[in-house]
Amino acid sequence: MRLPLLFVACCVLTPLSAAAITNGEQAPDKPIPVIARDAGKAVVLVVASGSSDSKISQGSGFIVSPDGKVVTNFHVIKGCSSAIVKFADGAFYQVAGVLATDPTKDVAILKIEATSREFPFLVLADSDQVQVGEHVIAIGSPLALLGLTNDADISTESTVSDGIISGKRNWEGHGITVLQTTAPISHGSSGGALLNLQGQVLGITSMMMGEGQNINFAIPAKYVAFMLSAETLKPLGQEASAKSEQQRQENPLDQFVGTYTGMWQSRYGGSGVAVLNVNADSGNLKAHVAITGSPVGYKGDSLTITVKDFGDGVLTVDMKAENSPLSASGIFRNGAFVGDFRFRYRLTVDRGQWVLKK
Repeated sequence: MRLPLLFVACCVLTPLSAAAITNGEQAPDKPIPVIARDAGKAVVLVVASGSSDSKISQGSGFIVSPDGKVVTNFHVIKGCSSAIVKFADGAFYQVAGVLATDPTKDVAILKIEATSREFPFLVLADSDQVQVGEHVIAIGSPLALLGLTNDADISTESTVSDGIISGKRNWEGHGITVLQTTAPISHGSSGGALLNLQGQVLGITSMMMGEGQNINFAIPAKYVAFMLSAETLKPLGQEASAKSEQQRQENPLDQFVGTYTGMWQSRYGGSGVAVLNVNADSGNLKAHVAITGSPVGYKGDSLTITVKDFGDGVLTVDMKAENSPLSASGIFRNGAFVGDFRFRYRLTVDRGQWVLKK
């Protein structure tokens, strides 16, 4: 079973405030090699660990202030208790904590432990001004692991790719518009920088559609700008875990509400992308599923969801479509639905599996 790749990517730097978005007269374009050389100094590899110091996730990030504020995706550091960042020059720094998070927009601002070093940093562009067709550059660390080699024995840190802005899309269930780009990204590019030709950050490379070709997405820089004024440092993982526990106590169904994406694969060869939107209505869970790739043209339906708690954080889930012969069963754990589905045709039954994650 393959999951869609979610991530889940500066310039000659000036002493401007990193919290400011550039405006006014546009700076001249720079050659891509110059942008790559200068931007690479401020793009970092982020490795987040659990309480046992085992690596639990890895992504990219970029520095936005000389004292070491780091922008990355929230999903890169979600649930971790410690993290380190690695620069292209080989220097490692411990992350002191988190300054701000927005799980809905998938953004986090980290802070490197105090040091006498002044870090190279990036300036944010006015992402509202970006145009479809505009040339962009992505920089991140796909498939890199602390400088260790991947399967091909080749380091992939500070990888540079280019493309265009191919669209502006509504991220359903998150209330924001994201930038679609053809600049290639891969696992580990989450949190990297998407730059314009002035070497300024247009967005955070965050996710890709695994079944498509160069269908990638970035969170616009404007959603980062207002978060950079935060000054209160909190331990990694503390804020998110406390909030989640409070929500579970207030309303146990709230943990299910949200948008889940993933892959489905049927016994008879059908496969595609699935998107599940779940909401709580008068003490009941309702959902709508949309899928692509069905061999019989099935597109989706509304669902009712029944949950049973068996303890240890494991919940069994049964789903039944309201208007079609689709049903599913499985478990819900750590923010993911994992299980089997069943679809009855006129003369036969097709079965398969899906994995859907927030």
